[in-house]
Amino acid sequence: QYLLGGFNGAAAGSAEAKWNKRMLKARICVEWTFGEVGKQFRGLSLKQSMQLYRVPVAKYYFTAVFLINCRNCFYGSQTTDYFKCAQLPLDEYIDLVDWS
Repeated sequence: QYLLGGFNGAAAGSAEAKWNKRMLKARICVEWTFGEVGKQFRGLSLKQSMQLYRVPVAKYYFTAVFLINCRNCFYGSQTTDYFKCAQLPLDEYIDLVDWS
């Protein structure tokens, strides 16, 4: 319900083209997090160790993202710097997590 995307074939100068330009910057910030996960948890990038149906790949990845987000609560991130956001305190972040 929270996924957004760009418009294909948007005419130059249109509202859709402006939307695509604004979304590009946000998309790049999301990709920074993917890069950070790959850098901090190199084992998740190894095809030989991450085999579907042999290891719980999704659980490993979500755990890595959770730990990266916890780290960001203490040290910030490129995303918080880029958007000039305050760091979220760890206890507030943990309260946001849906543990079900």
